[in-house]
Amino acid sequence: MDTSSICHFNIHMRCFELFQGQANANDWVAEAVKDVNMMGRSSSSGMSPVGGDSETAVTLLPILQAQRERFRQRNQELEAQNLEQQQQMALLHSEVERLRTDNVALYEKVRFLQSYSGQRATKNPAAAISSETEELYERQYEDRLDPFASFSRRERQRKLAQLGPFERITYSMGQMILSSRVARTAGVIYFSVLHLLVFLVLYRLAYTETCHRDMAAECAQKYDDHMLEAHGLHN
Repeated sequence: MDTSSICHFNIHMRCFELFQGQANANDWVAEAVKDVNMMGRSSSSGMSPVGGDSETAVTLLPILQAQRERFRQRNQELEAQNLEQQQQMALLHSEVERLRTDNVALYEKVRFLQSYSGQRATKNPAAAISSETEELYERQYEDRLDPFASFSRRERQRKLAQLGPFERITYSMGQMILSSRVARTAGVIYFSVLHLLVFLVLYRLAYTETCHRDMAAECAQKYDDHMLEAHGLHN
């Protein structure tokens, strides 16, 4: 293995580690260039051709091993950071859900106090609630209290689960068409053109069949007249 082969191997190893890890690519490129320059200076020193290549290979092996270990450690650090961030996101999501539930419960208490005292809480400046916040939690509160809406959602999900694959596809296509104005317009135009085409084809076939039947009857009548006049025969 000569010096050029080792250089190429070192460059390929750096490219491979660049795709495997998630560290800064500019720092890796700078280190790779520095190592290549160092190899060039060591190869251009006063060594013999054969002995210089062997000593260069022995010298580069610890460098490659150290780089591999450094990249492996960096990859492990990034994986640990990613796992920690995922755990933090899960905790934040659960915290948001808990806060939303607490806010709905607080709004329920506000509604109870309003109904108990017979006064609006917004009359008290210290207990005033912004209209947007009140509307938000009022909607969530009403959705939670409405048993018919929850029952309807459960029944809808149960019915959808009982449908077959083709029925689900038909239902999804119907929802997609009905939920968009452009899709509804395109569907109406498509079905109108399709029905018009079917009517035209049926009319054409009926008209052609009538013409053929009339022509056949006329030809048969002329044939009977000819046979009667020319030969005195009548079919």
